[in-house]
Amino acid sequence: MKIEINIDIPTPSFAKFLPHVLLGVWLVLIGAGIWQHAAKAAQPPIYDSLTYFQKARNIWTAIYEGKLVNPFNAAPTFRPPGTVVMSYPFGFSADYRTFYFRSVFFPVLCLVLAVYTSGYSKIMSNSEKWDVTCFAMFLSSIPMFYHFERVTGIPSPVIWGLVDSFLAGSAALGVAFCLRSIMYSSMRWLLAAAALSGFCLLIKPSGSLVMALTGATWVGGMLFGIFGTEDPGARKQKTGLLIRGVLAMGLIYGAVVGMSVFSRYLSLENLSFGKAAIKVMHDEMKLTPALLLKMIHISFGETLPLLFLFAWSAALGYGRRIDLSGSLLTRGAFFFLAAVSFLYIAVGAWFWIVVSGGVTQVRYFFPFPLMAAIAVVPLLLLIVKNLPSRGRVLVRLMLLVPALNILLLLNSAPSSAWQRWTGVNLSTGIHREEVEQAKRLVQDLSSGGKNVFLYSLHSDAATSAFEGVGAFEAVMNPAKPVFLTRLPVDWQGPAVIKLDDILTSKYVIFTPIRKAEEKEAALAQKSPRDYWQEQRLFLGLFTDLTGKDGVEVVSETEVRLLKIVDRQRLAVSLREKLKDYSWRPVFEGANADRWLSQGDLAELLRRSDDVAIRDVLYSPRYKVHALSLARTKEDVLVKVWWEQIQNDGDKDWYLFCHLLDDKGTILYQKQVLLADRVPLQKDRKIQFDTVRFPSIGDAGLRSLAFGVYNPPSSAFFHADSGTRDWDNRRVIVPVPKN
Repeated sequence: MKIEINIDIPTPSFAKFLPHVLLGVWLVLIGAGIWQHAAKAAQPPIYDSLTYFQKARNIWTAIYEGKLVNPFNAAPTFRPPGTVVMSYPFGFSADYRTFYFRSVFFPVLCLVLAVYTSGYSKIMSNSEKWDVTCFAMFLSSIPMFYHFERVTGIPSPVIWGLVDSFLAGSAALGVAFCLRSIMYSSMRWLLAAAALSGFCLLIKPSGSLVMALTGATWVGGMLFGIFGTEDPGARKQKTGLLIRGVLAMGLIYGAVVGMSVFSRYLSLENLSFGKAAIKVMHDEMKLTPALLLKMIHISFGETLPLLFLFAWSAALGYGRRIDLSGSLLTRGAFFFLAAVSFLYIAVGAWFWIVVSGGVTQVRYFFPFPLMAAIAVVPLLLLIVKNLPSRGRVLVRLMLLVPALNILLLLNSAPSSAWQRWTGVNLSTGIHREEVEQAKRLVQDLSSGGKNVFLYSLHSDAATSAFEGVGAFEAVMNPAKPVFLTRLPVDWQGPAVIKLDDILTSKYVIFTPIRKAEEKEAALAQKSPRDYWQEQRLFLGLFTDLTGKDGVEVVSETEVRLLKIVDRQRLAVSLREKLKDYSWRPVFEGANADRWLSQGDLAELLRRSDDVAIRDVLYSPRYKVHALSLARTKEDVLVKVWWEQIQNDGDKDWYLFCHLLDDKGTILYQKQVLLADRVPLQKDRKIQFDTVRFPSIGDAGLRSLAFGVYNPPSSAFFHADSGTRDWDNRRVIVPVPKN
């Protein structure tokens, strides 16, 4: 007689917490690795990162001073207040290293929470909890999160201090709340989903698309549940929830959109600026298959795209046979999640490549793959649950390998090759010498009376590090003189090097071409076909400039800082060097001779029929000889011919232009520096400039107002003629109709 004794050995109670403990340890180690890199940062925020830093500073400064502040209207107005939740949520500090840390770690934390929210349930076995942990660790290790300082030689879709990853993490968490609401028919989870997806609009304008997709997912999921059940009671309950939910979402979304639209954040001016910038990016950056694959590699690696393909293939080929016992998912929900994830990817790809900044701006795509990943987490967990034990272990190992790789990268001194292979950029403190070089220039300028302009040929990451110091000091110490950087790229028109911008600057910064053969190759390009060839040519030319050309070397690290000591000599030298080259039309237009004599102007105006006003004197220093206006469907073009009557002294004066509606509200504003420019010929003293406003439709546009002012002191000159307001400080002229 065979006796079988079955002994049920219970799992120790602490074992059910081990997956969560592992995830907690993982987050601590990842956070520590990120902080180690952020703590070594010497480069202040640059470009977009600086604007988020500035937004937080302005809001918190107003709060500290006890002033009422509308966070939407705090400068810079094109950055919404939701960014402060990441940049400086608990108060402002000049220490940007904490800002850098949060810009990387907060998105990672959001994504981990999103995985748990969409995939975890109390009825899970301990083995299933391990699966959730592995997916959370894998998704939080994809390359898009781990790009720090900009460095030449290692491509990066973002740098720290940007909010694109934060938007993506918030969008993923919003979708997780949405799916939780659908699965549990929960109004509370819906309110959380609506609030968080609405918050995405307060991070970037593209958050509006996140709102639309999240709302559509919830409505679609509820309708799917209503028509998928035969229980009248359940159908009635879900229908009531659908009606209440749509009303609640409408109120939350409406409030967020209303605050954004009726503030300067989504004003006509900011939207027009963004539209023009997107057009420039599309024109300059062309899609190629190799570039597309490169952007995917440095953002998502290869494993995440394969995971999506696996999930969609499994849904189509295995969905009808999969065992759903013990799962909260119905068979219909299984297919619904696969379809939703595919929708997110498709809409995101369209927005990335077609609507927004082109293929190189893959950061605009970030929210949508993460939203898709959260949608497929419940589906993938169910598939893994149905695998045999060996297959399940293999999947976990495949998920943990990328996580372990990131952990090793963060806690070592990885080679550039290792980083490129992984698709990350963990560079920190690379350009300390350039930062110190720029700080010395700021110190030298501190005894001067006004800001000076520095022209950057925008060579590489080293020049960017130098540029960032001047911009950062201007934000932190606006009353002190600093250098203000001019670039060939302003995102409102084609990238082009402007000789006037160079000649009216005090300094030029660039990375010299030190290898003779490379310099000769750059100079041998007699007909540069695009901006990049033009830039390379100018780098070669400036590498050879000496004192004979009107410049002197101030300092040199990886980059060279030149001081312009004789503008006329430099102008003659550059004109002589450039005369043997053939140029793009955009270059020739940007560098046409803009000096006129009285006779030249008289002849030009005799043939012009769009002059709006003539002979306005801004005593005692400037005279606007003429100003013309032309309006098309694409833009409003302002042409102005002006003359400096007296020297500018110790201030920089600007001609400002305001587009006004019929109520006098400023729709758009731009300005032109009236610098102390030196004509090459004594009888040609009249300067010609243009101001181009992007198309803003009708929008009640009625008039243009212009005047002369000094921004730091808020001082204005008074006009002596024309229709005026602001106590004779602005002259107003009508804008012609289309």
